[in-house]
Amino acid sequence: MIRPRLLALRSSKVMRRSNQSTEAPHSFNEIRQMIPTAVKRSPSDLLSALSSTVGKDTTAPHFQFIDDPSMIPSTLVTRKSYYMAKEMGKRAARQLATEWPTLFAFDRDEPRLEVFRPQGNPDPLQMEPTEESLVSLIESRCVKDACMLYERMRSDGVDISDHAKDSLFALTSFYNNEDVPLSEVEEWHGLRNIALIEKTPWTTVSVADLVYESLPPSSLRKSILISALCKHSSPSSIKRARELYEELKKEDKSSIPSRTYAAIISTSTWRNAIVSDGEKRGRWKGPYQEILSTMKDAGVRPEESVWNALMQSASKIPVYKDRMNALRSTMGEMITCGEKGSLSVFNSLLTGLEDDKEGDKEADKEKKIVNSISVLVEILNELEKIESIEIVTSNDSNFFCSAMYIARKAGNLPLARRIVSLYESKKNTVKLMSLSNEGAFYSSFLLLCSIQVQSIDEFYKMYIYHVPRVVGVSKGLCQTVFTRLEVLLPPLPPLHPSSPISLSQATPHWPLLHRLIDDCISSRLITDIYISNSIRIALINTPLQSLSPSERDDYSSLIPRLVSIWIEFSRFTGHMQRLQTKLSPFSIQISECSLLLMRVGEREKAWHLLEMLCEEGNTHGEDATISAQGTVKAASMNELLDDAIRRGHAENAATCIQLISSTDVNKQRLEQMTNTVISRYGRKGD
Repeated sequence: MIRPRLLALRSSKVMRRSNQSTEAPHSFNEIRQMIPTAVKRSPSDLLSALSSTVGKDTTAPHFQFIDDPSMIPSTLVTRKSYYMAKEMGKRAARQLATEWPTLFAFDRDEPRLEVFRPQGNPDPLQMEPTEESLVSLIESRCVKDACMLYERMRSDGVDISDHAKDSLFALTSFYNNEDVPLSEVEEWHGLRNIALIEKTPWTTVSVADLVYESLPPSSLRKSILISALCKHSSPSSIKRARELYEELKKEDKSSIPSRTYAAIISTSTWRNAIVSDGEKRGRWKGPYQEILSTMKDAGVRPEESVWNALMQSASKIPVYKDRMNALRSTMGEMITCGEKGSLSVFNSLLTGLEDDKEGDKEADKEKKIVNSISVLVEILNELEKIESIEIVTSNDSNFFCSAMYIARKAGNLPLARRIVSLYESKKNTVKLMSLSNEGAFYSSFLLLCSIQVQSIDEFYKMYIYHVPRVVGVSKGLCQTVFTRLEVLLPPLPPLHPSSPISLSQATPHWPLLHRLIDDCISSRLITDIYISNSIRIALINTPLQSLSPSERDDYSSLIPRLVSIWIEFSRFTGHMQRLQTKLSPFSIQISECSLLLMRVGEREKAWHLLEMLCEEGNTHGEDATISAQGTVKAASMNELLDDAIRRGHAENAATCIQLISSTDVNKQRLEQMTNTVISRYGRKGD
């Protein structure tokens, strides 16, 4: 009791000295210590809280390419190649560790990480033929190994429970007695995303059939077999699936799951049933009326797969009017059942409205765009109202690509902005694949913005935000941006000076032009005939007087760099000839390169480049670096000739006249040029 009294006395003295309070202090026994209740948190809550405080670096590449800045890819092809190279390296290391575990016998690191000590799958021919071994292979989804072990056990007369047989039957039926395809591999993301989905016809007299025959018949087993026969469809398997479906309908309709109905619809055509009585003859009836009525009588509620299968079946109708009616009927049935629909259903609806079929008429094209836009607006209105967009099927993300394609085709920028805003919103959990679909999605949006956005500064910000972080550099994108910069892109370069290239008089936006040229260099589009021609025209059209001092320095350093790149690619001869891009008067336009070098003060390099055209060894032979086809550009040569005359360089003026004479057949014009040079130097006494 002494200590509490001392504490109370000390606190009272302090309070009296400060004159802050005249009240007596509370005793120690009256002070209560409140311990807060523990907050339940998930393992990722801390990471989510930290992530909310960090912004998005719009200049950084994909996280898989941050190891080496010099290897950051700029095109979609290199992006996939680099990602797959890293992943294949990991797979190779995993395979080595699996096949030669003795190489890592002295690995005693703690804690022991099983991912660095992979174990290979057991050999089914060496395993003990027991039900436990079979179940372990089934759980590991080793389909072929499980089939081999089952055949061993079957030949040895080993008893297998019906439960194990059911698991084996479901596995072998789903994968058609083959191993899990690469498109479903969980561990290797890149391999799964780029793998092609191959559909194989149903294998007859297989392990799945043997297991099915050894089990007593049931509605669940028949439903599984029907779904498998429709998934791996062939004419014989579809016929067998319909026979089993009719048997199930007679036995017990309520036992048929919704996915089985979806499987039957996926192998049906909309014109399966046509009413043939009187006035209704030839009217589209479709499979959905019979199947939905059967499901209603059985009390089975249609799932998402049923509506998706109906939409896809209706989308295959060749005539647009009938296809529109079928899609409208399916959508009406779905709304009547109280279903809101998933993104995959909406994607099938948009695809059916927009796709071009052989039976479509020319007058239906405008109707397609109008109907697609109206339906898309209604879908966006509904999606913007809901609190969260959850993923239902693996094809849900395709909705955003289809929606953006329709918006771009219609040239509707506000609608495209709504689609991007919905996709990037926090409530959307459906995301596109980073290395494929996402780039195509944003590429369509950027191409639309290049035409519709009025402010060039705003478009420049959008360009540097997306390229090459999300959108890969491509020839089509570069051509579109050059057009946006009001630089003329001729379909073919002129072969004769009588048809010169007309240059745009507008001043290009230098920051965007500089960034675009850098992207062309990094993606090797610099060697493309049309892109390189567009670059030179844009640089020629850029007046140095309109640039700031720093931009003028960038311009002066960029020209020699470009010319050096083109010359370097022209020197790839011998075993590297497949990479060679020869200099040519019309593809690389030596005269234009010389003119650009002249403008930035590199006169010696400019005249040396022109003199290369006069040397026969550069245009003929195995080590030729200049194409013998094409002609020099008259407008550029005239400007170079005027500069040589003005500066009093007789040899350079003679070189210009020699090159012009090889293409210009106007003798009077050539004599006038020659007399001008002679008279100019004659006055100087040369």
